[in-house]
Amino acid sequence: MERLGAYKVVQILWKRCKSAGQKPGKMLGLTALRIALPEVVPQLMSDVKASAAAAGATEPQLRRFIEGFVATTKADSDQGVRATDADLVWAEDMNRAIAARQNARRVEAEERTKRAASNGSFAEEMRSALDTCKEDEGEDEDEAQSSVQIEEVQ
Repeated sequence: MERLGAYKVVQILWKRCKSAGQKPGKMLGLTALRIALPEVVPQLMSDVKASAAAAGATEPQLRRFIEGFVATTKADSDQGVRATDADLVWAEDMNRAIAARQNARRVEAEERTKRAASNGSFAEEMRSALDTCKEDEGEDEDEAQSSVQIEEVQ
């Protein structure tokens, strides 16, 4: 019942926005689009050629746009796209959303740099330890032989 009630409310508000010359998606937001989009997409796809021409796009472009747009309207748990894509599309403050993305990338890059430095120093320590072992045994790299013996069991 709750879903049916929400659907009816969106339907009435959608018609009022259209009659007032407003864009329903802009006025009603993401929740309304989640309800209305499953009704609109089949209408657009019923005559893809005409819909693409009206949008000034090719048919493949229109299909990709619709798929991407639908993906940004899905709930986070259902999303096949990164949550940040939907967060950016539906952000109330675009500048703040972009700044948050830039900050997250900066932090990730700093962590990668630290990991690369620690991995490099670890590799250098291992090389140094191996060289020390060889020097302690008094063997050159060319003369080094393995102490491993292979025995066959019959």
